Amino acid sequence: MGTLTGTGFTLIPPLTSLSIAPGDTTQFCVSFTPAAIGAASGSAQVTGGPSPQQVTLSGMGAGVIATATGAPMNPVTIGMCDTFRVSVRNSGNVAWTPGSGHITGADSADFTIESGPTPSVIPQGDSATVLINFCPKLNGPEPVTLLFPNASPKPVSAFSYTFTGTGTTLGVTARTEEAGFSLDQSYPNPTTGRAVITFTLPNPAQVTLRLMDMTGKVRNTAISNETYGPGEQNVNLDLSGLANGDYIYQLIATNSNGQVITLSRKLSLER
Repeated sequence: MGTLTGTGFTLIPPLTSLSIAPGDTTQFCVSFTPAAIGAASGSAQVTGGPSPQQVTLSGMGAGVIATATGAPMNPVTIGMCDTFRVSVRNSGNVAWTPGSGHITGADSADFTIESGPTPSVIPQGDSATVLINFCPKLNGPEPVTLLFPNASPKPVSAFSYTFTGTGTTLGVTARTEEAGFSLDQSYPNPTTGRAVITFTLPNPAQVTLRLMDMTGKVRNTAISNETYGPGEQNVNLDLSGLANGDYIYQLIATNSNGQVITLSRKLSLER
């Protein structure tokens, strides 16, 4: 054996044979450890005999390059919540299974992963969606980091995505209308245990309607990812078994183009 050229190719000793009988064969073992994602090429020169032989080597470096985008678009009033989308992209050349997401940071308790990544396996060159709920308890910016500690395979560069939600006490009202979607005040309010929620959709959408306490904990889900047509809808909300106080009811609607609309209002329970 002579020399190897090309990044990532290494000859593994010992050789099977230092001499080859007439009409016989032997083997040389070459390992390939890619230094980058993508095609790699090299060559091996076999010396000895009447003339050197050149053998072409090739390999493909496989891996995941993971990035993300998305954050709450607007400040969220303390005591209210907003659900927003994070898009996670796999720019590598193999499929990636991120696994369950994990949010870290001093204010991570104000963020909850609602669903995703969807799909759970991200093909090469494709993206997945993570829905995150933000219920601020502080006035001001709250930076946190999204991680996937059990991802397989591990990305070539360790994945972490830092984004910021902002809580406010500046009198910003909760979003009750957006892009033709609207969420009306519950009736009656205050309620003694049951309330009617009315919402309006401009087009067909996947809808979730849920009730949360003032810490952001979900206490009741009246609708869970159900498809509703356009127009006004009325839903009965059951608050039996809950303590008196203020609650937030939230409409999360995903329309046909993937846009997520989050609308929230407050109601009071008094018996």
